Amino acid sequence: MTNEGSAPTKQQRDRLALLVSIGSGIVVFALLMAAGFAYSGRLSSQWTARANVLVLPGQPVNPDHVPAYYETLSRGQMVRTLAELVRLGEFQTETADRYGLTEAQRESVDMSVIVVADTAMVQVVATSTDPNLAVAMVDGVVDLSTVYVADLSLPYALVPVGEGANNVSEFGPSQALVIVVFALVALGLGIAYQQAIYRLAWLAKRREARRLRRPEVDSPDSEQAISAEAPEEGADRISEALHPVDG
Repeated sequence: MTNEGSAPTKQQRDRLALLVSIGSGIVVFALLMAAGFAYSGRLSSQWTARANVLVLPGQPVNPDHVPAYYETLSRGQMVRTLAELVRLGEFQTETADRYGLTEAQRESVDMSVIVVADTAMVQVVATSTDPNLAVAMVDGVVDLSTVYVADLSLPYALVPVGEGANNVSEFGPSQALVIVVFALVALGLGIAYQQAIYRLAWLAKRREARRLRRPEVDSPDSEQAISAEAPEEGADRISEALHPVDG
């Protein structure tokens, strides 16, 4: 026998469904935020160090020949040729050996040499997650290549005009921005999940109410009882017609 006093009321069931849906939304939100913090913790900023060198006449030049020297520089061929010398991998390897870098540290540095358009300037760039490593590599390559070009006794030389330590910049995704994006996504999905759970609970309650309101179908036993009583009633009516009761 069911104790009707202990059965939850409609208001209690609605409150329970609401609490369950809110709890599910909070769980989804918390899981996504945890994933966002874990992802942002693995992000690392990149550091770029730059050093500039100019291609200039390297030996005392006869004043009468100065225009010819600079005309050659304006064509860009000499600047590009010296830039290719700076790109030689030997300078990077020797610099890494000088500082005793490990293989992982060597692979973490990305070096590039850029010729500034319409100028006699060459820019040496080193990118790494370690700013000190980027500075060391760019300055080491500039020093070695400058000495190497000077030993070639060319009419042009590389003249450093800035060190990597004076031109270091950081770039990369902001951890705060990543967390904010994850928070917005987690909030949207948490609300959507909460609404979906609450909607499913409401539909389940509605189906249960319809089932309870549906009329009961007569059982087979009652049908058999009705069919058994019908012949007896018919026989009584026939007997009354054949033998009328005297007034």
